Amino acid sequence: MAKVSVYVPDDLLREAKESEGTDNTSRAVQAGLRRLIEETSGAPAYVDTPHFDSNVVNEITERMRNEAREIYEHGYSLGIEMAKVMPWELLDRLAEYEFDLAQLDEDTVGRHAIPGSEDWADELGMIRDFWEVNEKKRQRYGTTIDRAIRHALRDIWLAVQRDAADEPGSEAGSE
Repeated sequence: MAKVSVYVPDDLLREAKESEGTDNTSRAVQAGLRRLIEETSGAPAYVDTPHFDSNVVNEITERMRNEAREIYEHGYSLGIEMAKVMPWELLDRLAEYEFDLAQLDEDTVGRHAIPGSEDWADELGMIRDFWEVNEKKRQRYGTTIDRAIRHALRDIWLAVQRDAADEPGSEAGSE
């Protein structure tokens, strides 16, 4: 049996032990790992996966892959359109939230107001409007479109970060 050292936040460990009904850390972690494997491996261990014609499965997979690609490309282009009206300060703040636009609520904006940015409210309003107008698309297309929007925003943010690091005299470029 492997012996490993793992750092776990106190509250998470406490909740895991309570959930498992044990004071034994190893037992709680092992149970959590077993559940993770079951959840991510498909069918439960007690079920034999039914056998289907592999051609049928391949056809379905190819069709869905093409649909997912189209939705992703559409979402990515939506993210690019959003970035066109987005101020840098907002994109930079979104990086803290993994570019999840659902985080654009009044509390978030209030905590992260950018002094001296008079257009902040107008630009934020445009982005919120854009997000709400596309709500039906996002509901229809599920998580794929949201992930694509986040990736587009992330890619732009990363490109700016790389450009800044390459500038002569920048802290990142001078290391």
